[in-house]
Amino acid sequence: MTPPQSVRTRFLRITAPLIFASVMGVLGVIEYKTYRNKMAELQSPVALMMRTQAASLVMPMWNLDTTQIRLTLAAIVANSEVLTASAFDETGTFIAHAGRADATDPTARIHCTDVLRGPVDTARQIGALEVVVTARDIWQKTRNRIILDMAIALLAVLMEVGAALFALRQIVGVSLSRLMDAITAEKAGGIRDPIPIGTMDEMGQVIASFNEMLQ
Repeated sequence: MTPPQSVRTRFLRITAPLIFASVMGVLGVIEYKTYRNKMAELQSPVALMMRTQAASLVMPMWNLDTTQIRLTLAAIVANSEVLTASAFDETGTFIAHAGRADATDPTARIHCTDVLRGPVDTARQIGALEVVVTARDIWQKTRNRIILDMAIALLAVLMEVGAALFALRQIVGVSLSRLMDAITAEKAGGIRDPIPIGTMDEMGQVIASFNEMLQ
């Protein structure tokens, strides 16, 4: 037969998971919003990079200078956020490539832009630039913050449960201990002194009823 659990044990089993879940819930929402904001912030420099590098590829593509195209692509992948860069002509035929894709990177995203030559209104497409961008650094920092959040949540559980146990003992534990001692003494035929009531909360009303039974 399973031994009965104490009030303290039952209290811990209920409150500790609830406190941990509530703290992690709040921190999780904050981290999710931070991650989304960082990802949104990443899009702006990527878009600027795509426009700038596409402009730098105009003359090499127009002159079919594959050496200069490769050098431009190599400069693009020098950015830690870029995994690969590829150039294509106006028909979509592959010209050159730089970098190395990471098939295990779940944050990798493909970005494409046309390489245009001429005035904006009458620009002619002479090729295309494709880059694979990673948000690995953002995810790594987010993961590190989540680990820190879990440590904070555990610390919060210890502090709040400790404070709750102290309050539980002061409000219920002391009075309950006196009541149990009095019941034990009454069963043993000992002195039937009334128990000090203290405050007339629920516990005080139970003690008051017990004192009436002793009379």
